[in-house]
Amino acid sequence: MKSIITFLLVFICFSAFSQTEFKMNEGYLVWQKVFDVNCSPNELFTFIQSKGYFKEISKTDTTFTAIFEGVEPDYKGFGSSEMSTPIYISRSFINGGVNIECRNGRYRVTLTNLTLEQKYNDTLSRQGEKSKIESYSGRKEIKGSFLKKPALILNYTFNKIFTFKESSDRW
Repeated sequence: MKSIITFLLVFICFSAFSQTEFKMNEGYLVWQKVFDVNCSPNELFTFIQSKGYFKEISKTDTTFTAIFEGVEPDYKGFGSSEMSTPIYISRSFINGGVNIECRNGRYRVTLTNLTLEQKYNDTLSRQGEKSKIESYSGRKEIKGSFLKKPALILNYTFNKIFTFKESSDRW
């Protein structure tokens, strides 16, 4: 009886923990998430820009579109080590496009055209070498191996970047 309860608890925890915001869209991997927020679009866009990853920024009253570069997957913050993280995640920066739409106290972040850029030379690749993330995630459907640790680390990283935090500087 004890082992059945333990199994069920582990299964429930794993199921809840393993969910990500990745999906396939016409053969391309997309990350999309809706956040609830109590701020203006201008405050949100200023916060996002302060992260320093964005260029070629285009803004309207309710949308923010840009290219992002040099995002390091935060596998350590996720609780992993370099040795237990897939090599294509731990040794790469993530680049891509971002679109943020604001509406009614919420905003939706969509990341597209995700590429991995090699951080440094090694025996397998050269610094700056780029590859599409679909090479690892799958093209028709997301591979189970990608959904394990790689997607969870990237999901953790993207949530950290795009979750609006009010400035503690207000007094």
